[in-house]
Amino acid sequence: MDPLVFKAINKAHVALDHGKKTLVVVQGVTFARRCENHGLYPLLDLVDDHPDMEDAVIGDRLIGRAAALLCALLKPRAVFGLAVSDAALEILEANGVLATWKETVPFIVEKGELSVPSRADVLVADVTDPQQAYELLRAAYPGEANVEESSTTQ
Repeated sequence: MDPLVFKAINKAHVALDHGKKTLVVVQGVTFARRCENHGLYPLLDLVDDHPDMEDAVIGDRLIGRAAALLCALLKPRAVFGLAVSDAALEILEANGVLATWKETVPFIVEKGELSVPSRADVLVADVTDPQQAYELLRAAYPGEANVEESSTTQ
């Protein structure tokens, strides 16, 4: 693994594991975007605002099938998740995206439900095309998240 990618993954891991951030984008060793909003909004907004993330590492607290399809559309150098579902790993691998994680889970659960898959993952359960997934998810989740874009090295 490229040492710069390894450092970026580590930076994303620390930011997610020890802070309030739910999504971070690391370019080189610098945070390009940080967000504390939950759900898919931060990733959907990332697709809207920055459709080309080929030189970035995306870190997200929870990566299920829906999030993985959005990450595949962005084509980052790598993705890091604190918890990554089995389906997400399959999607990322099939799309050539390096995936790293703290733990794997059978599926991402709907908020407040311990045995119900997330609404977003159910919505794209039969979808394999990242663009089609984005269109379905954007229609189901209109609006935007509040993100912090920066060029600091924190």
